[in-house]
Amino acid sequence: MNLSVSANGATPVNTGGDAAWGVDWGSWPGGLATVGGNATNGATHYIQSTNLTTAAQLAALPSSLVSASYSYAGGPAPTDQLGNQGAINSLSVGVNFSSQTVTNYAVKATIGASTWSASGNGSIANFTGASGIGLSGNCAGCSSGAAAPAANGSAHGAFVGSAAERLITSFGLKTANQAMSGAAYLSR
Repeated sequence: MNLSVSANGATPVNTGGDAAWGVDWGSWPGGLATVGGNATNGATHYIQSTNLTTAAQLAALPSSLVSASYSYAGGPAPTDQLGNQGAINSLSVGVNFSSQTVTNYAVKATIGASTWSASGNGSIANFTGASGIGLSGNCAGCSSGAAAPAANGSAHGAFVGSAAERLITSFGLKTANQAMSGAAYLSR
């Protein structure tokens, strides 16, 4: 999370943010952008903050703040593998700071006729690290059959503010021949 981003000739869309928390976001529907020094191709989402919660600040959270619930507050539109834009219907993240776990990450997004639903959990270290946490769910409308095929993916995130008042996250999901990804800003 919070890698350097550069438009590198790509035209950003869905830009926005929350200046009070040093957060900005956007996406490139195509073209060539650079994220963390690596060139991208196709739809790319970014969300970053100049006010990330440090490890020392997380360790110093008051004992009264054992758990927190974060709710969707904004971000760029999610896209599918073809670059079609959709909407985040709901996104919530439950965190237990005492056990250092993401207790429940739940996302639901609609892109065209497909509705993606997934959830997952894991350690805060994985969530804020390179591996992320695993997500599993389904994609209603992703196949012509009646059943919604299974969808799997991952989510990454970082806390924002000296007392982890906000959260930024990115996520991605795949099913047999379809995929989607997005980024979001949450508050507690």
